[in-house]
Amino acid sequence: MYRKKIRIPLNISSSSATAWSNMNPLQVVGVVGFMDRRLDLPEDLDPSLSSIIQDCWQSDPALRPSFESIMTRLSSLMQNLPT
Repeated sequence: MYRKKIRIPLNISSSSATAWSNMNPLQVVGVVGFMDRRLDLPEDLDPSLSSIIQDCWQSDPALRPSFESIMTRLSSLMQNLPT
């Protein structure tokens, strides 16, 4: 059903890609899971996609979107992509 492949270019700066390179995986889990920190999203990222990502990052699971909601939003986003 959702088999259409899309490519969304992300321009991740080297500083973003290596922001946590000095940490081991357990430290990253601690920073993300217990300190609620995230890498910055690229400024040129589509605001709709950014919103989905940020909604999924909610600390309280009750505030996170359902899978159905995510799929609906992604489907809408895909329909508006340039061809």
